[in-house]
Amino acid sequence: MKETLVAIVLFGACVGAFGDLVGGLRDVDLNNKDASVALEYVVHKHNLKNNYLATVAEVLSAQKQVVAGMLYTFTVIMERTTCSKDSVNVACSRPQAYKCTFTLWSRPWMESPDMQKIVTENCTD
Repeated sequence: MKETLVAIVLFGACVGAFGDLVGGLRDVDLNNKDASVALEYVVHKHNLKNNYLATVAEVLSAQKQVVAGMLYTFTVIMERTTCSKDSVNVACSRPQAYKCTFTLWSRPWMESPDMQKIVTENCTD
């Protein structure tokens, strides 16, 4: 019984001292440069798939997970305008909101195109 209690206390101390466990999901602050770059990347790739400009209206959640690299998962509210991607600073009709979840696998030590890979992209109106 004492050994189990000691093991639990030591485990808790290690987690407290060294942060979250490797492989566990953690919330990520979008002021973190790597996370904000990852979000910009998935939005850019999302916009390449259509003729209209979409932007992030709200970030509902942002998480990261240490894998062989970093796995970022973003759930966001996107807004799609009727503006084409080429017409910046033009008055467009009211944007249409929709929800997307993106998962990006980031491996900065690799060469492009393997450095960043969108694992999942799921959008619903």
